[in-house]
Amino acid sequence: MKMRSLKPVYFNGTVQTEGSEFETLEQHGRELIRKGYAECVSEDTPAEQAEQAEQAEQAEQAEQAEQAEQAEQAEQAEQAEQAEQAEQAEQAEQAEQAEQAEQAEQAEQAEQAEQAEQAEQAEQAEQAEQAEQAKKRTGKK
Repeated sequence: MKMRSLKPVYFNGTVQTEGSEFETLEQHGRELIRKGYAECVSEDTPAEQAEQAEQAEQAEQAEQAEQAEQAEQAEQAEQAEQAEQAEQAEQAEQAEQAEQAEQAEQAEQAEQAEQAEQAEQAEQAEQAEQAEQAKKRTGKK
């Protein structure tokens, strides 16, 4: 396996400085990659190519799954926001209906009070008229 050192590495009795290329066995190369000491320059075997392709596919699938999860979370957040807005609109409508009902009740009470006042005035006028008629009758006798 052909490698490029990312950090100084002691290999085959010499120190491989950063950027220098060297060849090692596959297992040792994987270990150096895992530890972050080196990177692979070229693939020597089809098995390694297949492994890298599989790793790339797995990474892509993980990214797609993460994107799908993020999209789902965004959709859920949007649905929650829409539900909240609908609830707020419903509450506002209920408050408006309650206010209209209160105004209608106040208007009805005012109308009843006015009718009662008119009835009282009419009764007083009738009593005054009756008193005047009685006065006229007593005055004629």
